[in-house]
Amino acid sequence: MARRVRQKENKPLKIRVLEAKKNRSPEEEHAVLMWNETRRARNFTIDFVRSKGMSIENLSWLLHEFRDKIAVSIPTDIQCKIGCGYCCHIRVTTSIPEAILVYNTIRNNQELISKINKNYKNLNTIDRDMWIREQLECPFLYDDKCSIYTIRPGACRACISYDVDNCRDGYESKDPEYQTATRTPHGIISLIPSIAMIEACDILGLHSYEVELVSSLRILSATENSCEEWINGRDLFANARG
Repeated sequence: MARRVRQKENKPLKIRVLEAKKNRSPEEEHAVLMWNETRRARNFTIDFVRSKGMSIENLSWLLHEFRDKIAVSIPTDIQCKIGCGYCCHIRVTTSIPEAILVYNTIRNNQELISKINKNYKNLNTIDRDMWIREQLECPFLYDDKCSIYTIRPGACRACISYDVDNCRDGYESKDPEYQTATRTPHGIISLIPSIAMIEACDILGLHSYEVELVSSLRILSATENSCEEWINGRDLFANARG
């Protein structure tokens, strides 16, 4: 008699809501939060895609779901606020699904697409130090406000500052070694969806790694059926690898 194989049930996403705990050292926070929660998010992504199918729509849904489910209290004493854009002059690296999510949101904005392709055409935006030395502005920064705030990458969400004067000094110094934003439990957790996506897509057989945002957007806009090409296995973002 043939053995009956039990089908694995696609369980709903359950990710703990974590509070920033000041009694842990930064090393302990990093080890506990990043390892446990990234692994859970990565495994859920793999199971979900294998069950529902690999598509841009499913990856985008997962990103939104993770950002809703993986939460942490934002410190009340931070200096970040609307109108402060000092940290919006640094290189932003992200996962490929996050870059695609941004692109699909702006792809019909021809003025913005033209700005990205024209203003950054002759710049090596993968170069981290160049952004700081040249005080290069993020293409999504308008009047010191983020125009893609609700879908900004995890790297942007992770930037937090307790000292706006320090941020200003770092920006004006043009020194790549000047540290401004502080990595906090909130910032660490904000990176979980990005890391989980990179790891899950790699395990699922896609070319998956960290990419620089502007370079990846230029590749997406210049390649016909770019999203589908990547989903179908093309190593589309090699020149944007962060």
